[in-house]
Amino acid sequence: MSNAASDFEDYKNLINQSLYKYVDNLKTRANTIDPQYGLLWESIDKLLKAGGKRFRPYMSILTYKAFSNESIDKIIDSISAQELLHLALLVHDDIIDRDYIRYGIDNVSGQYFKLYEDHIHDPTDRRHFSDSAALLAGDLLISSSYQMLILSAPSEYREELINIYDETIYLVAAGELLDTESAFYKSNSEKSIQVAELKTAHYSFVTPLLVGAILAGADENTKKKIRDFGIAIGTAYQLVDDGIGIFGDEKITGKSNLSDLAEGKQTFLINEFMKTANESDIEFFKKYFGKKDLNNSQAEQLRNLLIISGARDKNIERINKLTSSSHEIINSFELSEDSKEIFRYLLELTIHRNK
Repeated sequence: MSNAASDFEDYKNLINQSLYKYVDNLKTRANTIDPQYGLLWESIDKLLKAGGKRFRPYMSILTYKAFSNESIDKIIDSISAQELLHLALLVHDDIIDRDYIRYGIDNVSGQYFKLYEDHIHDPTDRRHFSDSAALLAGDLLISSSYQMLILSAPSEYREELINIYDETIYLVAAGELLDTESAFYKSNSEKSIQVAELKTAHYSFVTPLLVGAILAGADENTKKKIRDFGIAIGTAYQLVDDGIGIFGDEKITGKSNLSDLAEGKQTFLINEFMKTANESDIEFFKKYFGKKDLNNSQAEQLRNLLIISGARDKNIERINKLTSSSHEIINSFELSEDSKEIFRYLLELTIHRNK
């Protein structure tokens, strides 16, 4: 493992310092407008500090260090801005998925659902208003991520970085829409791979890797390889995530392992089940898959069917194929073996995880 990779906690502390300072200033400013507006920023701040691996800016740092010998001090704010965009997308994603826990605590909507309890007694109305507050929080975070990037990025790279942000948001919206509609529109395995590329690979991997490469002054051919690597590793990440979403330990993930099954999303894992399972198992699966009040016992039966049918193994096979492609791209980089080891380390972190 490279020294760059082993310094994760130091990098994470630098990233957190940058983020907390920026959000704290916005929270202070909000309180001068109205204390209730300050509360919205307080809920954002609470969620920001509750968790998050800071993996995206960390990838940017490692990519930067692979292609540059310059100090990272001047890029910390630029790369940290990505975490605000990431949090924005998580806030919006939780609204879409009707999830109210994130990092093991109440997310923004969850916090506001409790905050509004004394004012709105009907739970349906209260959920509408708490989701509305969360929607605004997500919007503010997108705007703030742009502002933080623009204020901190070196002028010679600013336009290219903004273009990367624009592409990321454009593509992730497409992925979110297709993912949401997969609950009721016909899907297939390759369609679900497309969703994984759009929803996850671009904003979680391609963007952070390219941000680091751009700030390091990498050439166009290198950036193309970085993009290809990001798509491969990012798609693999999503397939791993789909498995964790169904088979993961809630105490470790901090999220429900019922929601993916209850929402009825047609992931690669689910589509492979529909291809390989026998008719009676598919019929039983459909009885509970997408059931909003799915209980733990029913979910466990669905999990067993995904294993017995071989669908879980098919998901793992696809992950392994994408991992092999990622290694091929790493080997093609015109870098020292120590620098290539940085990307192998990123791949290891992406694939072998339980949350």
